[in-house]
This record gives sequence, C-alpha cells and structure tokens, in this order.
Amino acid sequence: MSLLFAIVFLLFPIMVMVAVFTPLIIITFGLMALFAILKYVPEPLNYIVVLGMIVYGIYKFFIKA
Repeated sequence: MSLLFAIVFLLFPIMVMVAVFTPLIIITFGLMALFAILKYVPEPLNYIVVLGMIVYGIYKFFIKA
C-alpha cells in the first residue's frame, strides 16, 4: 500500500508539470515561429499582429477554461 502511495505521490507532480508545461512549450514555439515570420513584415504591422495574437490566445485560453 505504501509503495502504491509513493508511486502516485511521485507521478502526480510530474503529470501536473506536463499538463502545465505542454501548453507553455507550444505557446513558446508558436511565438518563436511568429517572430521569425514577423522579421519579414513591416515594423508597425508587427505590433498589431503580436497584440492581436496575445489577446486572441488569452481569450481562447479563458473561454476554454
């Protein structure tokens, strides 16, 4: 019984971290790709696109949650 508890106790934080960090990693790679694309776009347009994406991302995140 104690062994099972120990396994669950060890796995739970890992599962939580995976659940938390997976979206963060996806968002990070998405932003990196976005900034790579934005280097080829005129300067004022960058900020509008970035702000739009951030607002959209926050909106989608909170509507889903």
